[in-house]
Amino acid sequence: MSDIEEIFQEINSKLSVLISLSLMEKDVSLRQRIIVMANAGLKNVEIAKILGISQVHVAKEKSLAKKGEKNG
Repeated sequence: MSDIEEIFQEINSKLSVLISLSLMEKDVSLRQRIIVMANAGLKNVEIAKILGISQVHVAKEKSLAKKGEKNG
């Protein structure tokens, strides 16, 4: 796959996630939104910009979600 094809594939996947998030119900928690974006391959900096929060907040929510998976 060429570099351009990889770039377009990455953009397409990120757009798909953003569209999915916009269609989610409003009662979906911030943590759940972060996990959806992270699972789609978005970086913390990208997630932070989209949600209007800090990268530290994103990392904290991801960490807490991971802890919850281990305990639950």
